Amino acid sequence: MKKRAFTRRGLLSGGGLLAAATLASCKQREFSCWDAGSLPAADLQARRAVEYLDRAADASRRCDACQHWQPGARDACGGCAVVRGPIHPLGTCRVFTKRA
Repeated sequence: MKKRAFTRRGLLSGGGLLAAATLASCKQREFSCWDAGSLPAADLQARRAVEYLDRAADASRRCDACQHWQPGARDACGGCAVVRGPIHPLGTCRVFTKRA
C-alpha cells in the first residue's frame, strides 16, 4: 500500500472544496409565497391590483425594506399590513413604501 503525503496544494484544494460546500449550504432556500389555491378570490384580485410579485426586479423596492412588511420565520413568507396573504421578503408591489 502506497503512503500518501500531504502537500500544501492538496490541503488548499480540499479546503477550497469544503469552503464552497459550506457557502452553498448557506445559500437562501428558494420558496414561493404565491399560492393561488389557498387565497380567497378577493385576496387574489387585490394582490393582482397592486401587482404583487414574489421577486422584485429592483432590490431597493423589496418587501423586507417596506414599512408595511411583517416578518415571518427565517427563510419563510412574511406578511403585509396592506396586501393579504403570504408575502415573500424579496417580493414587491405598487404600494411599496420605503421604511424610514
